[in-house]
Amino acid sequence: MKWSGSTKYGFAVGRVRFLETTLLDRGRYDRLIQVSDLSGMRTVLTDTVYGRFLGERDAGVNLEKVFISAGSDNFSFLTEYCINPWVLNIFRLGADICNLKTVLKERVADIKPDLTRQFHQGNWNNEALSDLAEERPRAKPVQVRNVITSVLRDYEKEHDPALLDFRLDQLEQEMALELASRSPFLTGLFLLHADIENLRTFIRVRVLGKAQALLDRAFLPGGSIAVSFLASLLKENWDAVVTRFCFSLYRRLIENGAGYAVTRGSLVRMERLSREMELSYLRQTRYATFGYEPLVSYYLFRENELTNLRQIYAAKKAGMPREEQKELVAYVD
Repeated sequence: MKWSGSTKYGFAVGRVRFLETTLLDRGRYDRLIQVSDLSGMRTVLTDTVYGRFLGERDAGVNLEKVFISAGSDNFSFLTEYCINPWVLNIFRLGADICNLKTVLKERVADIKPDLTRQFHQGNWNNEALSDLAEERPRAKPVQVRNVITSVLRDYEKEHDPALLDFRLDQLEQEMALELASRSPFLTGLFLLHADIENLRTFIRVRVLGKAQALLDRAFLPGGSIAVSFLASLLKENWDAVVTRFCFSLYRRLIENGAGYAVTRGSLVRMERLSREMELSYLRQTRYATFGYEPLVSYYLFRENELTNLRQIYAAKKAGMPREEQKELVAYVD
């Protein structure tokens, strides 16, 4: 991997190397899973970096507020130390697209938007999002406005809200790849992400019986696996599918993750293995002395940690057995 190597990130990388030691380890996750209730989960988190977000009013039942505060803190750390605006814009883009989905779905559902609310982390404020959702001539970026016009035209024919998600996810991937084009590291990350998401879509169609049209509609651009290749595998028996990936980077994902979906009818293991593949990719930055890459990796590792915690929290509220909770935790050493 060719790193950016900017010495301007020297202090930031030093901070990152220290904070990496505060990420939850396997033992801590085991303790979180073993506790029987939300109060026990709160107790385990008290002596971690999340302890400072815990207050008396968050006594076990309001942990989601803790996770929101920790997520905001993580993004603030990224914005404080990231000196390349184009890098930061990649991660603001995700928030922008998520916010745009919200206002767009309000429009198609005839819900009056709240013009006083504040959207955080993205570049587009409430007015800009409203302009885009309403297709106003002044709406920018024009690329986004044009996509909205197209997807709303399709929505009028089918009235399927999933169309909005699929097309905006594709748009986000296209824009992210464009922003990341100067970075081998970030380009590789988004290419990996595309392959993983497309394989998950393939499994939803193949194993869970979703409509074949989903493969085309949800397919993310920029990956190494062609949609035509995946479509051809829909007609083959499962052993043949596994054989096709036996020398692939995605062998374990198909054999173990998709195999679990075949026997259990659940994508939970595939989702965990997918995140672990991305975490393993990010682990390469341990060899980078300077540059923005270690900062980005730390930010994403912390985001993954918050995803783990949210899923454990939801599992405990739902009464999920401990063995099943273990499948929710994406972790690499």
